[in-house]
Amino acid sequence: MGYERLYQLLQPETPDTPARVFRGIHHVMVAAGIAVMLADTVAEWRLAWAGALDGGFQIVCGFFLAEYALRLTAAPGAPGARRRRNWRARLAWAASIGGICDFVGALPGVLDIVFAPSYASLFGFVWLFKLVRYAPGLVSLQRVISDARQALLLILLGFCIVLLLAASLACLGERAAQPDAFSSIPAAL
Repeated sequence: MGYERLYQLLQPETPDTPARVFRGIHHVMVAAGIAVMLADTVAEWRLAWAGALDGGFQIVCGFFLAEYALRLTAAPGAPGARRRRNWRARLAWAASIGGICDFVGALPGVLDIVFAPSYASLFGFVWLFKLVRYAPGLVSLQRVISDARQALLLILLGFCIVLLLAASLACLGERAAQPDAFSSIPAAL
């Protein structure tokens, strides 16, 4: 299979049956990963189903690691990537927003190998972000946030100023009465 065909199969707008099957499996894996992550935090369920939870987590992690590898492999098939060498197209994809999101989605699998499933499963929430690629409404939200970036940064700056001012005043006013809680501005924050 050529890079272009593989790239097309992995795109959310491709109407082909294999692409739709991949999207269906992808969405099932996201749901299963989130379910395993949630179930893993319930102590009784963890004790009763530890093997099944670990196995399910590893299957989901394996799928997202394989998906990352497939998307990295398919990067030279992207429109406009023909002008670049294969390794440059892959590097450009890996540094893109989509590549970074897919890498972060594969990260719980790496953490599972390095540490233990109980720690790695806590990072399974990042799999929710993998649905952004498939949700047109979220793409619109991304565009709106991008267009309003300056106004949002101004609001964030104002919020930080008010927060620091309030913490400074609380530290000055309450330091003598409650030295443990208001010993410094970071403590007052």
